[in-house]
Amino acid sequence: MNATKAMETNGNDNGPKTRVIDLVLWGATGFTGRIAARYLASNYAETSLRLAFGGRSAERLEQLKEEVVGDVPEASGIEIVAGDSMDRAFLDAMASQTKVVCTTVGPYARYGAGL
Repeated sequence: MNATKAMETNGNDNGPKTRVIDLVLWGATGFTGRIAARYLASNYAETSLRLAFGGRSAERLEQLKEEVVGDVPEASGIEIVAGDSMDRAFLDAMASQTKVVCTTVGPYARYGAGL
């Protein structure tokens, strides 16, 4: 599933949306995010937990995923969710289709308050 498809609505604006991802690690390419990404991949890649790395740059997220998969091949199923943390519609769509968003984005007051 690509990042755009993961954040599409289910076509029913009145009902609950399908939660396609269990946990999005938002800010995954920053210092703290990279530590958390490796921890999640090492401990949960082989479980049924549906994980995604999220942030502003799809390119940097893909690069992180490649690095993580190099160490933890089972992490190849981790999704990528790229978007703008200042885009309310994007954040709403991401949150509506995710059970948990764990944010490591920083500085939080500037980039994380909207989430």
